[in-house]
Amino acid sequence: MPPTSSRRPAALGAGLLWAMLLLLPLGMYYHHVSDPASQRDCSKVGACSRAGPDSAKAAGLPKLVALSYGNDEVVKRQPSEESPNAQRQPQPPQFKALSKVDAAQKQPPPPSPKKAETPKAKYIVTSQQMAALAADKCSVDWTRAVEVGLANWLETGISEVQLDELCRRKALRVSIRSGNELRHMAWNLPGMNLHRVASAMWLLQLTADRAVQRGNPLPDVELMLQPGDGSFSTAMPMMQWVDAGPLLSNIKCAGDASVSFPFTFHDQFGEGTGAMGVELWDVRSKQLTDWGAGPWDGKNNSLFFSAGYGAAVRGNRSHLFDTGSAYVTALDKGRPLSEYGKYRYLVYAYGHCGWSRRLHELAFMDTVVFMEESTCREFMHYAFDEDTDFIAVREDFSDLRAKLEALIKTPDTARAMAARWVSKGRAAMSLTCTLDYIETLVRRYARLQRFTPPPRPDWPVYPRGSNQQHFRDAGRVADEVACPPRSADNTHHFERSHVC
Repeated sequence: MPPTSSRRPAALGAGLLWAMLLLLPLGMYYHHVSDPASQRDCSKVGACSRAGPDSAKAAGLPKLVALSYGNDEVVKRQPSEESPNAQRQPQPPQFKALSKVDAAQKQPPPPSPKKAETPKAKYIVTSQQMAALAADKCSVDWTRAVEVGLANWLETGISEVQLDELCRRKALRVSIRSGNELRHMAWNLPGMNLHRVASAMWLLQLTADRAVQRGNPLPDVELMLQPGDGSFSTAMPMMQWVDAGPLLSNIKCAGDASVSFPFTFHDQFGEGTGAMGVELWDVRSKQLTDWGAGPWDGKNNSLFFSAGYGAAVRGNRSHLFDTGSAYVTALDKGRPLSEYGKYRYLVYAYGHCGWSRRLHELAFMDTVVFMEESTCREFMHYAFDEDTDFIAVREDFSDLRAKLEALIKTPDTARAMAARWVSKGRAAMSLTCTLDYIETLVRRYARLQRFTPPPRPDWPVYPRGSNQQHFRDAGRVADEVACPPRSADNTHHFERSHVC
């Protein structure tokens, strides 16, 4: 047996541990009765809730105050003199309450206030860039595209109630007032497409600023922007109804209540966050032009298609692997766009939703495009003429081989068609012509409005050059009162034009 003296420290330590455990409840009780905030009666529903300013005050929580940052109002939580706990931190159970001096010394320093994100300089349009955009002219007439897009409302006009009903679609409501002040609000907008919202808003703001620069400001309007892949008619039947207002989407399908609007141009001319810039657009355009150029005689005399990550079998694309033609090269893996420009013939083959963003890049290729027929179209489709600028083929590509091999036998015809396609395509996809389309659309839309857009002081102002983070932080609420769910319309049967 070890000496008694060697066991004494262990026994003493065990005794102290038991004493501390016995006195711990007493310390917790002492802390409870000494802290007024811990004696609030929370038995009533909402008495200590954070749901609103009154309940926050009752619970001793700091009130919410609005701080102004540029054109944004950012809500931040600030300490308040009304709150007894504004300068206190939760304390661990102990035998006596800490003095105010000790408590202040133990508190961590207050966090620095979160600053609103400042757009980088390269995304802000300079005065020189704006002057050049204002002076530049577009060679594309967008009248047909705009008239087709707004055909549903040319006789009836657009009411404010129709726009109110569209709040339940995954969309953003935008107010344009005083020429170029853009404000926005959304009630059901998911976060996955905010980069598209940022890209579209940059274009819309630039359109408004250019109109002011030219001395002809845009009229006051309110628009509903839906950035997802679908259109009004690709939604579930319960989310469709008759006499719907215009929903600005990527595409318009079969005369539905959508209007084509450029939402995905950041893929070609911007960044993944939706950030856009004039210089960046020019750099990307030149890159696409270089990839699509090259002497016609040096191009591969066949048709090329590639798609990876399972995209090769979306929609009817799988039929491209079964044409039986020696002039078709189809790969089930993605290849860089620089390879597309090496071929004389390319194919526009959409996957889901009746359309594909690939058209934006094909427009820069000096090639003959075989375009899969679809009831869904983007606005730039109307810059081209069928059989003159491109060859239309059936949705299942059953006539692709015959049309391709017939054209290969007439190389001069193919060369001339490719030249017309790339000339119109590069013009249509230029920044100047994109802004022209938006301006033509907004002015025609404004003449169809049957209401005067009111001021929207409670909606956040769009800060020029912002990326998706701004739309994640501002102007997104889940408000069942302002935007109640629409009851099912059982008097009409709706079908989805395409499944997205």
